[in-house]
Amino acid sequence: MRREEGLGATMDVGDRSLKTQMKHAAREGVPFVVIVGPEEWSREAAVVRDMSAHRQEEVALAALRRELVRKAKAG
Repeated sequence: MRREEGLGATMDVGDRSLKTQMKHAAREGVPFVVIVGPEEWSREAAVVRDMSAHRQEEVALAALRRELVRKAKAG
């Protein structure tokens, strides 16, 4: 992903719980969170959570970049 595409990214691989990480993302005004845990990885998928709409959807890893660029342009 490139900033020219309107995307920036950070990664949190620390010991904080997912709930704590989501609260931090909400406080920071992050529009979307991508979650790839062991279960998602085994399905070659990611969960993309829309932080403002409080909705999430599963997206194939192969389509993740395209989906995030689409969402960035729409938002």
